[in-house]
Amino acid sequence: MRYLNFIFLTLILILGSCSLDRDNFRKTGDSHIKAIEAEFKASATLSDEGKIVTSREKLALDNYLNEYNRRGRGPITVKLLKKNHVIAHKITSLLQKKGVMSDQIVFELNKDENLMQNTVFFHFNGYLLKVSNCNDWSGANGFNPKNLPHTNFGCAYNRNIGLMLSDPGDTIAPEAFGGDDPSRPSRVIQKYKSGQPTGASAPQGETGSTTQ
Repeated sequence: MRYLNFIFLTLILILGSCSLDRDNFRKTGDSHIKAIEAEFKASATLSDEGKIVTSREKLALDNYLNEYNRRGRGPITVKLLKKNHVIAHKITSLLQKKGVMSDQIVFELNKDENLMQNTVFFHFNGYLLKVSNCNDWSGANGFNPKNLPHTNFGCAYNRNIGLMLSDPGDTIAPEAFGGDDPSRPSRVIQKYKSGQPTGASAPQGETGSTTQ
């Protein structure tokens, strides 16, 4: 009987030493990823015909519009110094060629009279991403009898995932899914039943060969 009591007491001591110390428990649920709302601005000088004057500004504006297509939230605002329908039409055409929908373009008048004529300003709202540097090495790497997660646990993984995001705003509010084409499955089935090809046709002029 004394032997059984000794075993029972030993088990209680072992289980008690392995209990979780909640005062020292580190939370690992933090993703180390944070999206910060920001305003993106750009400007360009246009000729009287509505064309960008320098190739450097054209390249900068192309990169800027690519960023809008990636992370733009809401419309893109275009500020002109005066009402000019020719320039407004040229800008609308330029933005549409870069994938900006016409209903996402808003024109405003710039009241700053000290600026050069035909200077156009663009701005839109989006998100920047803030990720951890993963440099918290304060945790113990060796002696860890309570098996607590390290201070850097999961940081590098979440950092790499965050840096691969095309639109940091997706971490807050992902854009709505456009949905599938409901008529496509029925069209494919009908073509299959009639013996017609159901895949995409090869581009014209493309040839290929096989070898045995």
